[in-house]
Amino acid sequence: MGERGAVKLLAFGGTLFLGFGGLQNVASAQVPVAPGSPAGPLAASPDRSASQVPPGATAALTGDSVPAGAPAGEIVVTGSRIARRDYVASSPILTVSQATIAQTGAVTLEATLNQLPQFTPSTGPASTFPNHGGQANINLRGLGTNRALVLFDGRRVQPSNPDGTIDVNIFPTALIDNVETITGGASSTYGSDAMAGVVNFKPRHQFTGLQLDGQVGITGRGDGGSRDLSLLAGQKLADGRLHVIGYFGYSARDQILQGDRSFSRIRLLSPYVPTGAVASASNPPSQAAINMLFARYGYPSPGPITNFGVNPDGTLFKEAPTTSPVINYRGPLDALILNANNAIVENASATYSLQIPLKRYTGYGHIDYDLTNAIQLYAEALYTHYTADTTLTDTSLGATGQAITVPVTNPFIPADLRTLLASRSNPAAPFNLTYLITGAGPQLYDDSWSVYQLTGGARGRLGGGITWDIYASYGHTRNTDVRLNGASISEVEAFLNAPGGGAAASDPVHCAGGFNPFGQQISADCTAQVLRTATSTMTLQQTVVEGNLQGPVVDLPGGSLRFAAGADYRRESYGYRPDLLLQQGDLSGSQVVLPASGSYDVKEIYGELLIPLVHDLPLVRQFDVNLGYRYSGYDTVGGVSTYKANFDWSLLKMLRLRGGYSRAVRAPGLSELYAATNVISFSIGTASATTAAGDPCDVRSSFRKGGNATQVAALCAAQGVPAGTLAAFTSASPTAFGINTGNPNLEPERADTYSIGAVLRSPTRSGLFSRLQASIDYFSVDIDRAIGQLSLATSLPLCFNADGSSNPTYSPDNFYCQYIQRDVNGIVSNALVPTLNLGSYKTTGVDLQLDWAFGLGAIGLNDHMGSLTLSFVGTYTDELLIQSYAGGPKLNYAGSTSGVTGNVTPRWRTLTSVTYTLGRFGIGMRWRRLSALFDTSRVTSPSSTVAGVPAVNYFDLDARIRASARYEFRLGINNLTDKKPPQIGTSIGNSDYNSYDPLGRRFYVAVHANF
Repeated sequence: MGERGAVKLLAFGGTLFLGFGGLQNVASAQVPVAPGSPAGPLAASPDRSASQVPPGATAALTGDSVPAGAPAGEIVVTGSRIARRDYVASSPILTVSQATIAQTGAVTLEATLNQLPQFTPSTGPASTFPNHGGQANINLRGLGTNRALVLFDGRRVQPSNPDGTIDVNIFPTALIDNVETITGGASSTYGSDAMAGVVNFKPRHQFTGLQLDGQVGITGRGDGGSRDLSLLAGQKLADGRLHVIGYFGYSARDQILQGDRSFSRIRLLSPYVPTGAVASASNPPSQAAINMLFARYGYPSPGPITNFGVNPDGTLFKEAPTTSPVINYRGPLDALILNANNAIVENASATYSLQIPLKRYTGYGHIDYDLTNAIQLYAEALYTHYTADTTLTDTSLGATGQAITVPVTNPFIPADLRTLLASRSNPAAPFNLTYLITGAGPQLYDDSWSVYQLTGGARGRLGGGITWDIYASYGHTRNTDVRLNGASISEVEAFLNAPGGGAAASDPVHCAGGFNPFGQQISADCTAQVLRTATSTMTLQQTVVEGNLQGPVVDLPGGSLRFAAGADYRRESYGYRPDLLLQQGDLSGSQVVLPASGSYDVKEIYGELLIPLVHDLPLVRQFDVNLGYRYSGYDTVGGVSTYKANFDWSLLKMLRLRGGYSRAVRAPGLSELYAATNVISFSIGTASATTAAGDPCDVRSSFRKGGNATQVAALCAAQGVPAGTLAAFTSASPTAFGINTGNPNLEPERADTYSIGAVLRSPTRSGLFSRLQASIDYFSVDIDRAIGQLSLATSLPLCFNADGSSNPTYSPDNFYCQYIQRDVNGIVSNALVPTLNLGSYKTTGVDLQLDWAFGLGAIGLNDHMGSLTLSFVGTYTDELLIQSYAGGPKLNYAGSTSGVTGNVTPRWRTLTSVTYTLGRFGIGMRWRRLSALFDTSRVTSPSSTVAGVPAVNYFDLDARIRASARYEFRLGINNLTDKKPPQIGTSIGNSDYNSYDPLGRRFYVAVHANF
């Protein structure tokens, strides 16, 4: 299996390797390998110098972390800038090798990392609402995608978002040698953003020769195909002093719609119909006219109605969702239009993606040249271009916050509707229209990303083992977002206000048949005239100049005192230019979006010391202290300091303890400081009598049924819910829209991280348990002044005094109420969603790792029958305390889920694997488990009856055959049992499609060739 079959896990005091589906113990690397296992040990014991490492093992352990000119065997591990021969990290470090990435069969890297318990799946192939443009972000400890620092070869990466978030789609899969992850604050080592930890993608710098890789995959239902092809070439020239590496890769995956899976076929419902619906809540028809009209339809007691749908024959039906069923609907019911939740709605699952299609091209080049024996020059370039197409619903007119008004003079108004309009107190007033355009296909976000980063530098050694490195890099990101099949609001209203409805030759606008949205679909000509394409661009630039120095200072009784020091300068800037349609607020489904730009720069210095205090004493084989400090001066938020103090205590050969404390910071990102006005959506849920979800003004809500129902109703009226509809007011959508802007007055976030742990290693060098190792680590990450948006899901219930203290007088002038706005029908619309230093996050828990490998001879069988490797990696989350606003309660969301991406927080998340190896053949099984969850409604409403989620188990198989020294074949099956994602909450088909597998059983076949 060798280097390519290992995933290193550097735990407290030891190094663990994850092989083909399993962890491989390397702490006892000198133990003879069982006959039939791969030749040679995987790496040296972390307690031995590199001079003791058997041939071929050093590369597996050190990768490309050896600084040029460093003494042989010195290595640098993510989490420290100091290189040592026998390096063991002061914080738990999880390292995933290229081989394990390949075993998952994933086209993108985040799919592999998200299987590890320390990561919370966030954005990926299923992230369509809101649209993320096909990006793949990683989320450590569930603390947010912008709270983990992502590095490439130990250096900052060009961001893909103005909040600093990195899109890991930019990394070429086959080029990555391994991915090192340190969990916990590391700002004193690397700077801002490293609050939850650091993820370092390390490329293959030492490669020579030619390598070809190809892989194809498909689901068990014959869809969602994936393809991945890559070419890697390396050559040493000029007598070995010049080394050149080039890489080109192509990967693609096909679209899968939510309607292609039974569990999500009717998951998303949108309250729009292709025959049109009208509303006049503030100027309703008379009840007598309603009763007379619906009695003629055969419904003598229809009750109050403010929203009416139009049937294809021109009659009306009761359209608004209420506790009563829909009456008199005479239109089609099919895969697109459903009668659900007492409403006629569009089935958006028919058009929404379950897997976003993606095409990606990646290029990489690296050159290093040994100028002298002590100085090396290097340069590299990374370029990625990819496209992702995100389909949404069909084009809707009159969406929340974007009313379409129709004059009563419109010639296409049906006779029955005209009768009701005439009965209003103001019969000449216009009315609101909602309408679904289905003839042109769904709305489409066509996103194109181009990201490149250029780096050049020099490194080498000085006397006394001191090494140095200085480099400069420049990166650029460009995102082009093309929105297709949106409608021009002004053009639609021009047709609706035309005397002939667009059918008369004398009308200022004209289309075949006229624009008639009442009871039918408009013609193809009308559709073409109102639809628009909007193109927006976003650019980001990052410039970094950094210099580092490290090495030994003086020999102490406990060993060599070592240091690292350095300084850097970084500047980031961005610009966003929305399409003119968006700037004018004229595109359906989008409010006014304005251009934005901003920049900041930061100057930093840091220092780090590794102090070996004592060694070779009773119960103290070695005791080291690692101290670090960094000062960062921002031109936006001023100066901030970060620091760390860690210890490493080797008591016995079989026992090591370590842990420490660190202070980390995250300065506000460009979008948090300078983002222009934009519209974002929030899931507020559906109102019910047992939860605080939904609009509190909804008559089905617990707010309208409690002891303060009268005060709630008064507050609803003060906010704009029409008096005529207040008694029966319902809110159709579980989603609300708000307007967000940046805030240049934000302060940096702060995090305090504590960890302590132990590694137990087998004391024997032979036998069944010779390669048994286990580790246990406690972690605590406490973030205050957390930057975030005061979401509508928070401000709505607090405005209505959900916690008993946020608005006890039910005043419309309350802090939270001032952010709530409603349209003329009383629906929450254009609410303000400010970006603020809100509350805090705190997560605590335990990481567990177990690694055990043995030849079958150790259990009484023949040594030539092969070997087994077993492993377990698990995280127990004790707390995930979230304080949503300053002074508010700290609520524990550990063990809960809301069905929102990134909000699945199981108490236990584990990855268990077993691998059998015999010569050139290996087969393994992975078991991924997420423990049972309760619905988040129980956090704030303990009496909530919303069902939770049972434990979910996934099983994967993989196998590899090394046909010769040049060719290796791999195949695998993911989600072997075809497990469906669990339903979350009360909405059918609702789940977290990043945490749970929505695609079902998948197969892949791959070939690897070396020349």
